[in-house]
Amino acid sequence: MGGITGAAVGEGAITSGEVTKNIIEKTGTSGDYTAGRLAAVPAGLGTAGISLISGRVASKAGVADIDVAVTNKIAGTSTDLVAQASKKGLVRSTLTGSATEATEELFQGGQEKIFENIGTGEHPLTDVGGDAVMDKVRVLTLLSQCLVQTYNLHKHRKKKNLR
Repeated sequence: MGGITGAAVGEGAITSGEVTKNIIEKTGTSGDYTAGRLAAVPAGLGTAGISLISGRVASKAGVADIDVAVTNKIAGTSTDLVAQASKKGLVRSTLTGSATEATEELFQGGQEKIFENIGTGEHPLTDVGGDAVMDKVRVLTLLSQCLVQTYNLHKHRKKKNLR
């Protein structure tokens, strides 16, 4: 399994668990097995699909994807993100990577909320575009991309004894 597929599967599994937890908390059905919890399955599949597409788009664009970078690190097949970013410039690569990740998170957050709403019996579009989804997109995307790029730049400079 490649890094892009591994990242997609991991994100899908995490999403299924998170949506299930949210449904349980909102419905107060801890210990009960209700059909509403099944809404977490398509939420996880949707997130995995979106992640797979986003990872492939980022790869074709020559941009580092944070989810793929983490998966590759865990698998021991790390990519030198600084070398990859230097092909197009570090700032441009960071901004492009952030835009790709933000778009991915926007679609993922929206569809996850829809399936959570279905699982709790609420209208599917309740709070889909709410502040919680948008804040998650802005903060996590920018921080994750900047941290990965900064860490790898530092690591590269240290290896080359640059300041």
